[in-house]
This record gives sequence, structure tokens and C-alpha cells, in this order.
Amino acid sequence: MSALTELVVLVPCSLLLVALIKFIYDYLWIPLRIQRMLNSQRIKGPPYRFIHGNNKQVAKMRQEALSKTLGLTVVHTANGKKIKQARTQEI
Repeated sequence: MSALTELVVLVPCSLLLVALIKFIYDYLWIPLRIQRMLNSQRIKGPPYRFIHGNNKQVAKMRQEALSKTLGLTVVHTANGKKIKQARTQEI
């Protein structure tokens, strides 16, 4: 094989290999590393699924949390009066 033919074959193969490594890094390695870091801090969540992630579970959990009503809390002011105030959820 001539040098030009080898170059024509090696350049696309190397670009394909780099793209494959980047894909695996972005869509598998980073999410699993984040999940491992959160688990080490005892933060639990739905498991990660390759490509799709856990978007459906997160949306379901968020909708469930927003549908629940929150109770009243007692807020103490500086002058000692107690005021009942509804808790609000901020996203």
C-alpha cells in the first residue's frame, strides 16, 4: 500500500475512534461517575439508564411533589408574635 492510501484509511478510522471515545465518555462515564459521587454522599435517586438517562423518573417525581399540598408553618417575628404562613415550593 502506498503512503497516501494508508493515510486515507487511518485518518477516518482515528476520527471514528475519537468520536466513539467521546460518546462513551459523555453518555456513560460522566453520568455513572456523578451517580457514584452522589451515592458516596448518601444521596439517593433513580438509577441512570444509558442514553435516555432518568428523565422520565425525574419528571414523575417532580410532578408528584408539586401535586402534594404543603401544611402551614409557624413563623416567629422579631417582636415575638406568631404568624401562620403557608409554605411555598420553589423550583
